[in-house]
Amino acid sequence: MDETLDAIGGLQIFQRRKGYRFSVDALLLADFARVDRGPIVDLGTGSGIVALALARQTGCPVTAVELQPDLAALARRNAALNGLGEQVEVIEGDLRGLRSRLAPGTFECAVSNPPFFEAGAGHVNPASEKALARHEVAGSIRDVACAARWLLGPGGRLCVVFPAPRLTALTDALDSNKLALARLRCVHSRPDRDAHLVLAEAIKNAPRTRTTLLAPLFLFDDAGRESDEAKAITARVGAPRSKGQGLPQRR
Repeated sequence: MDETLDAIGGLQIFQRRKGYRFSVDALLLADFARVDRGPIVDLGTGSGIVALALARQTGCPVTAVELQPDLAALARRNAALNGLGEQVEVIEGDLRGLRSRLAPGTFECAVSNPPFFEAGAGHVNPASEKALARHEVAGSIRDVACAARWLLGPGGRLCVVFPAPRLTALTDALDSNKLALARLRCVHSRPDRDAHLVLAEAIKNAPRTRTTLLAPLFLFDDAGRESDEAKAITARVGAPRSKGQGLPQRR
């Protein structure tokens, strides 16, 4: 009774009824990553939604890192529930200590839905699962970028979802870890609202020559109805690509 079982696209996910629950941010990240080869690492997997979506979509091995023991155990259960227990390895631990556990240059792609808020900003949720997921009390975007720099091979990609108002913090973290911003997409709740999220892809050791600014993503229309693209993104989560289908076209 303390959990719900939710169907998301092609996946079923157990979640805490009152603890940490993933939101649309994770679904956007899984779709934006456009992964075509592995192995893949998910830094801060939570209940495992992004790791499982990428595993199902690509067939690649995924390592999912989670600091909180209860959430790590939940991610393992979700992997088994979806028949991905052999493909997705969940590592319980701090992403700031991965150098002692994972070899450098091991991964082709890293993804992360990191805490959005600085440690001292706003109200910190008293429930520890939510606090660690939302506030940088146990790791910052700079820590995520640092971990990605260690884990990715040359030309490896880091994909993140992050608050648009904190774009400078994101770009500073990427620059300081030699991760060149390659793609950026702004996410708006409605066409008449400012962007509240950004989806970003950075490439390790790539020359800083150009960034592709993608068309904005609107989650709802002016009347508050969910957009067709937002519906399509949710439907694609965890749906395996047919043989020969390849990647969705990048814009």
